[in-house]
Amino acid sequence: MAIQLDPSRWLVSFAGFVYDWIISRSWLRILAGCVPVAIAASSLVLVWWGATTSRSQLAARYMARVEEEFERWERGWAGAGASSSQRTLPDAGVAAAESVEKEASEKGAGAAADAAPRSDSANGSATDGSASTDAGAVAGKLSRFAEAMVRRVQLIAPSDCSHYLLGASMVQHGAVEQGLRLLEKVAPADRPGYKPAHAFAAIVYLAQIRQPPAAASAVEAFLHHVEHAETWAPSSVLWAASDIHWLRGMQAREQGRATAREEMEMAVKLLEQAVVTDRDALLELCKRALAIEDRLTYDQHLPLAEAHWRQRLDSNPRDADARARLAETLLLAQREEEAQQVLEQGLDLQDSPVLRRSLSELFRRRFHQSLRSATGIDLRLLEMALRHDPTNVRVYEEVAAMIRLGKTPPERLQQELEKILVSGQATASTHLLLAENLLLQEDYEGALPHLEQVVTRMPNAIGALNNYAWVMATVDPRRLDEAAEFARRAIRAAKHRPNPEYYDTLGMILVKQGNHTEAITAYETALELAPQRRDFHERLAELYAQVGNERLAHLHRAAASLPVADPSPTNPSPTKDTVETESDLPSADAVHRDDSSF
Repeated sequence: MAIQLDPSRWLVSFAGFVYDWIISRSWLRILAGCVPVAIAASSLVLVWWGATTSRSQLAARYMARVEEEFERWERGWAGAGASSSQRTLPDAGVAAAESVEKEASEKGAGAAADAAPRSDSANGSATDGSASTDAGAVAGKLSRFAEAMVRRVQLIAPSDCSHYLLGASMVQHGAVEQGLRLLEKVAPADRPGYKPAHAFAAIVYLAQIRQPPAAASAVEAFLHHVEHAETWAPSSVLWAASDIHWLRGMQAREQGRATAREEMEMAVKLLEQAVVTDRDALLELCKRALAIEDRLTYDQHLPLAEAHWRQRLDSNPRDADARARLAETLLLAQREEEAQQVLEQGLDLQDSPVLRRSLSELFRRRFHQSLRSATGIDLRLLEMALRHDPTNVRVYEEVAAMIRLGKTPPERLQQELEKILVSGQATASTHLLLAENLLLQEDYEGALPHLEQVVTRMPNAIGALNNYAWVMATVDPRRLDEAAEFARRAIRAAKHRPNPEYYDTLGMILVKQGNHTEAITAYETALELAPQRRDFHERLAELYAQVGNERLAHLHRAAASLPVADPSPTNPSPTKDTVETESDLPSADAVHRDDSSF
């Protein structure tokens, strides 16, 4: 009898066997026993991965995780050439940097410069820039996560980049000295190093030297780091370095040293770097290039400066600063009528102190030119300068300088002025010139009525107010109260530019009134404004002795006996009006009190 095999029965039997085997096992125990095996296997995988991954690759992965934050942070303070592609990064980091560099190139060359700090120097105050650079708040601090990533990189694969980033982060979190030491490991103070670290170290030193008294070593370190930062240096840093070199050059020229030209050329070179990211520097660059007779740089950048200020003015016709700078650019190009028209158009739109001061300066410069003119002095220009801005102290300096130049003998000048006075055509400037001439001759009684005319016609003429108060108190002790009021008016008018001489005048009057307490306050304020003045210490010593405070009197006598330290020639915060076309004029020191007016 034949046996018939049914394959389906075999399959059913096998399925039943598998089912019986599965349900008869203790799977919980089996799984519990597999856990150690899984842990061991995972450890083996991690060991294998770690063995195949190099330290540099791991560092690159850490850097890549925060690369975008580093890019934004650097663009916030670095110059036009700053790009993280210049970092010495591991491969993965380089790839990330290249992607950002490509993005920046697609947006245009100026994309990285948009966030760069602007120097206040462009507004005529260097540092007036504006505005000291605080290394702790250059462009916001790196996040704690980014700093942690850098610290990991620093532990496993230290590099120039990690030293720089960690040092900068330490500075921004308040550990300035430690951060600076770390930065100078890759940006040494005696040779070239890592450019971004040089740039950040320059920012740190700039913040230090803007806090007087500036140490000469800090200034030298600042200039060294700026030199080797190259395109990474921000425009504000380049402005400051240019100012230092320019001041050094001017001092060297006055002393007849051969280094003058070299220093001034370096100042121009640094401003040429600054204009890449800060077009406001173009005007100052042209002024300095003209001063050293660098016609090539002057001719190349003057049209760019005019175009820049016109563009700003076109976008906002009420931008008084841009209008004043455009007028200054036109004056530099000897287009005076056009400059005057630009300023007058601005005054038609708005009454701006900036525009009034610029127009006053325009007429003052014309008056100065008339001193050298064969046709003689044009007093109408001086009158226009005073009318547009009676607080312009340079007008009063011009008056004193004109007389001291000796272009016209004082007697003849006085006769001419008196003729104008008799004819009934005398203006405030006529009385001003008469008063100055009489003050030079120490004829205070004769000067008093002329000063009275000036302050009556020009109530905000601060130099005249101060001199009127001093002369009045000297000539007529019965008018001390009135003199004190005029002295206070001069102080109030000069509140935006305090002058120690005005407080000196007020102090002198208060002493004559017997008001020693207020006189001490006046002289203390004067001393704050001019700490190097021995005569202020001497007067305070006398006053404190009179009120019975011998301890302070002794301290001020001791201070008056100390040698006066010369101001640092490397002060990085000069004004941006360093270049002056009238540099051959002597200093218009006061006959009696006022340093800043006649």
